[in-house]
Amino acid sequence: MIFNSILWLKEDSQLGNQTIKEPDFYHDLNLDQMISEISKNEEDLRRIFYILLKTKEEIIYRQDVFKDIENEEILEVIKTFSSHIEQIVQVILHIEDLYDYQKEGKFIEEVMNYCNAITDLAAGLHRGPLASAGLLSFTDYLDMYLKTPEFIGLKSTAEKIYSDLSSIKFIMKIQSGRITVKKYNGEADYTEEVISAFGKISGHLSKGEQQVFNSYNHIDAAVLRLLSKIYKKEFDELKQFYQSHINFIDPIIHKFYTEVRFYLSFLNYISPLKVNGFDFCIPEISVTGKNIYGKDIFDLVLAKKLLKEGRETVVNDFNVGGAERIIVVTGPNSGGKTTFARAFAQMHILALLGLPVPGKAARLLLFDNMFVYFENVEKVENLKGKLEDDLIRVKQILDNSTERSIIIVNELLSSTSTYDAKLIGQAILKMVYAKRAFCVYVTFIDEFADMKGIISMVAQVNLNDPSLRTFKIIVQKPNSKAYANALAEKYGLTYDLVLRGIKQ
Repeated sequence: MIFNSILWLKEDSQLGNQTIKEPDFYHDLNLDQMISEISKNEEDLRRIFYILLKTKEEIIYRQDVFKDIENEEILEVIKTFSSHIEQIVQVILHIEDLYDYQKEGKFIEEVMNYCNAITDLAAGLHRGPLASAGLLSFTDYLDMYLKTPEFIGLKSTAEKIYSDLSSIKFIMKIQSGRITVKKYNGEADYTEEVISAFGKISGHLSKGEQQVFNSYNHIDAAVLRLLSKIYKKEFDELKQFYQSHINFIDPIIHKFYTEVRFYLSFLNYISPLKVNGFDFCIPEISVTGKNIYGKDIFDLVLAKKLLKEGRETVVNDFNVGGAERIIVVTGPNSGGKTTFARAFAQMHILALLGLPVPGKAARLLLFDNMFVYFENVEKVENLKGKLEDDLIRVKQILDNSTERSIIIVNELLSSTSTYDAKLIGQAILKMVYAKRAFCVYVTFIDEFADMKGIISMVAQVNLNDPSLRTFKIIVQKPNSKAYANALAEKYGLTYDLVLRGIKQ
């Protein structure tokens, strides 16, 4: 089995060195906040989240990797490997800042750490079980790589040179600010006496503790230079090894390390939520969109924020397909309508990245385009009116949408009268229906819910106190008059109560 990538089913030409921009709607969906926290502004990692997969096979390729690393042992093996390689990469990146021989000595230590990390990773992956094509093919590559003359030679040579250097014994004489170094020839060892005399002062001296290559001051460097003249063969071999193996990390191993961070970083992002009982699932992927659904879904970014604040997140469901592809969401302001629309869109984006999605279960659309309309603040320098801007944006959406598109509309036409908003909104929804696109339409106009092909969902309020929102969104016909009457009754503003007050 040939290993190409842990991310891409085929060649990952999508990345390269090209500039990949963040999709415009990521900001409206707050996904830019999630990616910023996950990537910590690492451009290579950030760009992966900008490329939505186009085929079901590509998505399943990543989903299968996630299924494998749901095994805690496999996840720990990969996390440990990634941590070791990250440390090695950072050391090598700054190794030229060290003194001569300390640099080469530290380098050979990192080579041995690398060899051990690779060996441990292969052993850990073999303990499995593995089912994903990505991890199985990478394990095959590891097995082959560990048997190559290059790896065997790298490991054995590094260990021999390090062993030869570690066996060096020498005498160091310090007198009147001058250091003299010579070979050890059986002279008396005063180590115990020194530790006994100065250990109480320093508080941490112990025999055999000093490692010259891990100490980076100029005095140690000077001692190493003196030793290199006495033990010329050993230090020449060290320097030659450094010069010959400066690029010792195998390109495929390094590629796996950089790519697997996509999986690890997302799992790390959702880990606090999972620990606190939030559900995540690997969604089914629907190409036709005959029926898509989500159970116990939630806005991922908002849930993270609420968790930090110690507040509860409310989950919701949706089920749409067949002739009914448009969800019209109505209800009181600040009732969770926009959050529901975001959650619907977010989980579709995450699904096309091959990621687990927030919810207990889901079947989601392999969409060709997502169009998101969130009301923008009107700009003074814009010579067009707000309504004209809205209509231009909607036309662009409708012109480019298909039956495999997702359209998210939040409070469109708020800049015009209710009467005009009804007429224009009905016309827009009829065109969306004709396109057979999937749509979540958040609005204050109840009449839209009675149109053909519409699923009406309503943000709920507390039955005992209608001024309190529950943030539950359920399939229901709008009943804003009942909501208004309940509020009026609570605050003594019904017709009868107002009339009675006037008469008094």
